[in-house]
Amino acid sequence: MPARRCSVESYEVSDTWYDPMNPQPQSPRVGKLKAAAIGCGIVLGVVILWSVIIPGLLLAWMMWEARPPSQLEFDAERWRNAPGEELRWRMHEDLLDKGLLKGKTELQTKELLGPDCECGYFADWDLVYNMGPEHGLFAIDSVWLVIVFGPDGTFLRARVVTD
Repeated sequence: MPARRCSVESYEVSDTWYDPMNPQPQSPRVGKLKAAAIGCGIVLGVVILWSVIIPGLLLAWMMWEARPPSQLEFDAERWRNAPGEELRWRMHEDLLDKGLLKGKTELQTKELLGPDCECGYFADWDLVYNMGPEHGLFAIDSVWLVIVFGPDGTFLRARVVTD
């Protein structure tokens, strides 16, 4: 088997050294590449701004606007004078949490809350009160407080439902 010869490749050696204090002018091609890279960065930044950041801010604003309103203390007079308004929605938790309907008959409940809507919705419930539009990002329904009375004629339970 013949012996292999190692070959030494020759490299071109320059007499010039890189001097950071006196940089040599770059070729025009490098300048064009830098300009293209900067242009691409600007275009990419605009695309990211319009496709991610602005929709994100818009979604955050929409969610902030769709948050449920703060709750109010129940006031029977204000409830009776605000049929189908958001004011009822803001009071319903206080009404139910304090147990203001417990032990009341249908007549006493109507005296407290006023007449129900008698709108034909929710036939399985004894009284139905409109509390205004639904809350949320895609709110298209109305919110209702529905009440049912037990066999003895006193309050049994209430629920909040949408139509």
